[in-house]
Amino acid sequence: MSIFKFCAVCDDVRVEFGGNKSVIIGFFGMVPYVDVLVSNPSQPIEKLTFLFMSGTPIIAGHYRIQVSVKDPAGRELANQSVPAIDQDMIAGPFNAILAVQSLRLTGIGKYHVTAIVNDHEDFAGDFVVGLLPPVQ
Repeated sequence: MSIFKFCAVCDDVRVEFGGNKSVIIGFFGMVPYVDVLVSNPSQPIEKLTFLFMSGTPIIAGHYRIQVSVKDPAGRELANQSVPAIDQDMIAGPFNAILAVQSLRLTGIGKYHVTAIVNDHEDFAGDFVVGLLPPVQ
């Protein structure tokens, strides 16, 4: 049974003091309704953050959460470069914030993001990297 039901894609997520609210910065959308528009698809994206949300409460226990990002050809871009969340969790709703620094794009097209929980694929979906229209 999957833990995560939703995934937001954005520039950054900052957890407010107290830990019960988050600020989403540079919101691109919810997977699969995400278009990341770039001016140069051969340049890396400085930072792309994935906010995986359980929606419903999870069972208390130890969780190791990783992110995988694959390009349109299926090549892994992020799995080893992003530190895993590895901790004991209490029962309740759970949000995991995983940021990919300097995401090396391989062009425009459909990219695939996966949340891996305890070495098993949990949530997966696609997002599109497109070309930003020229400024007129």
